[in-house]
Amino acid sequence: MTSQRRRAPRRDALANHERILAAAEHMFDTEGIDASLHALAESLELGIGTLYRHFATRDELVRAVYDRHAQRMNAVFEHCATIEDGWEAMVTCIDRVVELLIAHPSMQQVAVHMARVDPDYGPVLDWHPIALAMLERAHAQGTVRPDVTAMDVAHLPSMLAPLGSLPQPAREMVIARMRGVLLDGLRPDGVPNAELPSVPLTPADLHALGQGREPTDVGSPRQGD
Repeated sequence: MTSQRRRAPRRDALANHERILAAAEHMFDTEGIDASLHALAESLELGIGTLYRHFATRDELVRAVYDRHAQRMNAVFEHCATIEDGWEAMVTCIDRVVELLIAHPSMQQVAVHMARVDPDYGPVLDWHPIALAMLERAHAQGTVRPDVTAMDVAHLPSMLAPLGSLPQPAREMVIARMRGVLLDGLRPDGVPNAELPSVPLTPADLHALGQGREPTDVGSPRQGD
C-alpha cells in the first residue's frame, strides 16, 4: 500500500510534465518561443510555481521541446538510412523534414535558440554522416550533380517550409511546383528534367492571396500567363 501511494504522485508528476511540454510546443508553434509562461500555466490550470518545478527556466523548457523535435528528426534520418537508392533516400528525407517544419513552425526558432545558449547540445552532428552517406550513394549512381554537398541539400527544406503558410489549395500546388524546381537543380547534365506538377498560379491568384482571399480558379487550365 505504501509503495502504491508513492507511485501515484510520481505518475501524476510525469503526466503533468508531458502536459506542460505538449502545451509549450503548441504555444511555441503558434506564438513563438517568447510566449508567456504565465499564460502557458493558466492554459493548463496550473500555478506558475508548478510549471517552474518542472522547468526551472525558459531555457530548460525550450531544451525539452528541442528534444521532442530531435526525436522526430531522428526517426526521419533512421528511416531514410534504410533506403538503398541514394536519390530516393535524399528526396524522402527532404519531404519528411518539410512536413515536420510545416507541422511545427517553431522548430527553427527552437534550434537557433539552442545553438545560442548551448552550441554543443543536440544531435545535429549525428545526422550529418547519414546525410553524407545518402548523398554519396546518389553521387555514385549519377543521380545528383557532383558539386552538390550535404549542406546544400540540408537547406532545401527551409526554403520550402515557409510556403506552408499559404492557404489551400494554393499551398499544396506551390510547394509541389517549387519542390520540382529545386529538385531539378540537383540533377546532373544528361538527366531529363521532370515535368512540374499542377498548374502555376496567375497574377490574379497572387493578388487574391495578398488580400487574404483564396484564389477562385486555382486548378483551372491557364493560357497566356
